[in-house]
Amino acid sequence: MKKKLFSLLMCLFFFSLLSYAQEPIKENLDENGKNTQISISPEAMYDGSESEKARKYFNQAKDYGDQKDFKNAAKYYLKAIKADNTFIEAYDNLGLTYRRLGDLENAEKYYKKSIELFPEGKMARQNLAVVYSMSNRYDNAVSVYKEIIKLDPEDPEGYFGLANTYLQISEFDKALENGQVALDIYKATDSHHLADGYHMLGLIYFYKGEKSEAIPYIKQAQDLGAQIHPDVVNDLFPKEEEEKDFTLTDPEDYPKYEEDIVKFVNWLQNTPIGTQPEQRQAVNAFVLQWITGTPAFTIELQPEIVPYTECADCLLMFLGGYTKYMIETRDYENKFKGNLAGTESAIALYKANKKALGKNKELEKLIKLQSNGTLEEFIRQNQ
Repeated sequence: MKKKLFSLLMCLFFFSLLSYAQEPIKENLDENGKNTQISISPEAMYDGSESEKARKYFNQAKDYGDQKDFKNAAKYYLKAIKADNTFIEAYDNLGLTYRRLGDLENAEKYYKKSIELFPEGKMARQNLAVVYSMSNRYDNAVSVYKEIIKLDPEDPEGYFGLANTYLQISEFDKALENGQVALDIYKATDSHHLADGYHMLGLIYFYKGEKSEAIPYIKQAQDLGAQIHPDVVNDLFPKEEEEKDFTLTDPEDYPKYEEDIVKFVNWLQNTPIGTQPEQRQAVNAFVLQWITGTPAFTIELQPEIVPYTECADCLLMFLGGYTKYMIETRDYENKFKGNLAGTESAIALYKANKKALGKNKELEKLIKLQSNGTLEEFIRQNQ
């Protein structure tokens, strides 16, 4: 997939503004139209400075940072560096301060100086990679995260950073591979970043378009306390609306539920089969009642197009996809488009829930037609 070059939109929710904790922290990042996370480390763990003057300036800079006065924080970090030009913490924190001022050029400069003084330092590299990501230099970010992994293959943050970076450039398979490694390490070490690991994998599946796969990861992240972007939550877990009296008695009842039918079809499509079985049964029943009773259009099932009638969920998804197309387009006479939309919906449901549904030879044939680009021709010939 081509690299998307959108304007950078930052929405940083600081878990610790210049608090200089000893653990890496996460920041939420809205970039390239994706809500993701970046892993940062506000302070490297070095030996400090023997210069009393440098330490004094350093502490003053920290105080300004705690007050969110980043201009004065930068001023005093520079004084600390002037007093001791080997004061690595000052370089790291100065880089972080410039990043929060939006001065990515100086942030990069001082992180590189930190790495020059301490080549095995992972923390400065981690923050440097963030700067590269924020300035859309993703290849550079990937290289730096790989350096971190080479320095310490057991450090999950290198893999986490790679997962995020690959997500930004829509290389989803690489993102999943590295995100899974990070999650496995978080689990093995009982890390307090376990929620972030689940969150990252959920986001990757979400933006990959595999929302049914994303749901359990996002749900697990929520249960562990992760703050999920509202757009993601609303998409995966639509809020329950005020209870309606879903009654279909007269022809005029059907149009007023069209918006609900589309929502229900989306819910059936995105909710993994086997979860929320009672709700799924109720939704199935109402959707089927609406489809079979609507006066707006009629769906004629062609055995060549829908040969998988023994898979009830797949059949209903075909009907749902067909119906959704009709409601959204009002193109009631276009049976080809309806059959195509229904077939694609059934295929998507089957692929996302193959383990729960079991292998279906007829759907496998349709998937093969879809993959070689002949599905539309097949439907035209058989409708």
